[in-house]
Amino acid sequence: MIRMAIVGCGRIAAQHAAAIEAHPETCLVAAADPHPEARRSFEERWRCRTHASIDRLLAEEEVDAAIVCTPPALHLPHVERLMFAGKHVLCEKPLAPTSTAARSMVVRARATDRTLMASTKFRFVPDLHETRRRTDAGEIGRPLSCEVAFCAPVAVDGRWMSQPELSGGGVVMDNGSHAFDVLATAMGTDPVVVAAAFGPRISSPAVEDTAEIQVRLGSGIVGRIGLSWSHFTKDLDYFVVHGTQGTIRTGWAGSCVRRHGERDWSAFGWGYDKTAAFAAQLEDFLETLRGGCPSVAPEAAVRAVEFVEEVYRAEGRTAGVAGGTGSRAGTRPR
Repeated sequence: MIRMAIVGCGRIAAQHAAAIEAHPETCLVAAADPHPEARRSFEERWRCRTHASIDRLLAEEEVDAAIVCTPPALHLPHVERLMFAGKHVLCEKPLAPTSTAARSMVVRARATDRTLMASTKFRFVPDLHETRRRTDAGEIGRPLSCEVAFCAPVAVDGRWMSQPELSGGGVVMDNGSHAFDVLATAMGTDPVVVAAAFGPRISSPAVEDTAEIQVRLGSGIVGRIGLSWSHFTKDLDYFVVHGTQGTIRTGWAGSCVRRHGERDWSAFGWGYDKTAAFAAQLEDFLETLRGGCPSVAPEAAVRAVEFVEEVYRAEGRTAGVAGGTGSRAGTRPR
């Protein structure tokens, strides 16, 4: 039985806790968070011990691995502290606010001979892998363009997500790595930023909350990424790829394909199941602890952070927090 801890008792921690609880080879031993109310709520829901700090958790609990669910600016010190204590780590996205910090985490994992894995849930969505299989098989001809959309109103003002010193940025820092993972999984190649523009700040005055990003992928494929905390697209799909002979739509409730000349869409897949994605991700993490190779190497998570930095540079800003390079994302007056 793998004894696990969670660092950070916020919203995403519950999803990881549920995956741990459901897995037959893991048990949630304890959690850490500096906020008493967060600890109390987490302890009541998951029936595990909680502590006010990582140091106290490590001093009082026997754990084999931990999941870091704290704000991005805290990932580096938290991951390093856990690895120095001999723990394997699954870290929430993005791995860090800067590529310098992300690479430092990978180096630390190698130096301590510990497993480091980033939380990349969209790489564990079967529909995206099926989309790639169909695209590679030529079902829609030669792929020409694609679109990713993560747009839905989110109340971030007052939360750490709207505080650059903790988040490192706004919606791009929050969902840019998700968009990167979708494209890398469905298209089999990493996107390169061509241009980016941020919209008006509606959700919070401190960080960007709407972004339009143009990218280019292998073989000259062009792409668009739409990210927003302020508007809802009403689309049932979050990824679309257009080819010379048809289109594939990968959606929240299911996916479909239609070749040119056909009237109806042909459904496939199962849609986006967040619980299943987190379960598959946890299993992949455990497989590395058994001596296997992870489906997603930590270097891919570093590349996702580099992609986010490319977006900020393309828009004319530099992502970063105290201790990183460059100015703080979203703090430069427009």
